[in-house]
Formats: sequence, structure tokens, C-alpha cells
Amino acid sequence: MYRHSREPGEAVIIHRLPSSYNLTYSPNLQEMVYIIEKLKEEGSIERTGTTFRLTEKGWKEAKHSMSGKKLKPCCVLMPAIEEQRKTWTLHVLPKIEQCGYFPQMPDNSDDVRYGDQMIRLISESKLLIADLTGHPAEVYFGGGIALGLDIPVIWTVHRTDADRLSVNSERIRPFVWEEPDEVAAMVQQRLNG
Repeated sequence: MYRHSREPGEAVIIHRLPSSYNLTYSPNLQEMVYIIEKLKEEGSIERTGTTFRLTEKGWKEAKHSMSGKKLKPCCVLMPAIEEQRKTWTLHVLPKIEQCGYFPQMPDNSDDVRYGDQMIRLISESKLLIADLTGHPAEVYFGGGIALGLDIPVIWTVHRTDADRLSVNSERIRPFVWEEPDEVAAMVQQRLNG
């Protein structure tokens, strides 16, 4: 799909799906359909009949796998502050990618699936970045899961909340930031150093 499209969201049509199952090196059509459904659940592709589209996430994954550079999965947990999520997406996540990690944030728009998605992303990750700004319980919870699974955690907190952290622990010593560029530089330094 990546080779047959120029950008995320561009349609790729796979005609005669029952006879194309070998595209995924699947032994049968059922296996291929399973892979397609798994990619849809992960948010990597969108499918309508025989028309497929790589999402932004799927495009990045395909681009890195085609270049031979496999990025390690990384989960980023932060409060549901839309402005902060946008800013981090623009400034922090690209720096994480440059360090060899594929950052993913659970989708917080659906509370029912959020917890399951968060646990899945954490368990598949090689690194967790947890921002404690606003004291979100789910970030503490996710950090605890990661620590229990021996996944390294980088804790961060905005300066406005640094003095009011609800947990004092030797294992939770967050980097205090004011601007997203500071987080990006710190993460890059920590991951490269």
C-alpha cells in the first residue's frame, strides 16, 4: 500500500481480494482478513470494500519499515488537554521518532476503549513517556503498569503542577518543563545519552 500511494489517505484498490491473500504472505484468505482487521483496530489502515487507505500512523510505520529502520514502539501518556496534545504532536513526538522510537498516544475520545488501548500500547512498548501535568490518575496507573513490566519510564510535569504532585517516590522523579521544546530536548538527550 505504501509503494502504491504518495501520501496518507490516498486510496489503494486491491482487486479480487480472495485471490490476493498472498500479498501479506498469508496461507489463506482468512489469515489475510485477520491481518486487515488487526491493522484497522490499530488505526493503521481504513478499509471500504476493496479500497484501502493508510492512516497517518500507518504511513509512518510503512515508511520506516520500507527504509529498513524499524522503530521501537513507545507509548506517550498525558492528560486530556487538547492544546497540550496538539503541541506535543508537533514538537515532542517528532523528536522521539528521531531517537528511534515510534510514539503512540491512546485515543482518549472513547472512555470505554481507552483503558484497554492504553494497556495494550504500554505492554507492546519499549518506552513510556508519562506527563503528570494535571495529576491524571490514568497516567500514574499506566506508569505503574510499565514499571511492573520493566519498561523504562520518562516522567515529565509542567512547572505549574511540579510542586503539587500527589505521589512522592524515588521512582517518579519527573523532568519539569515550561515549553514543549524543553521536553523534546530533554527526551532526545535522555534517549541519545
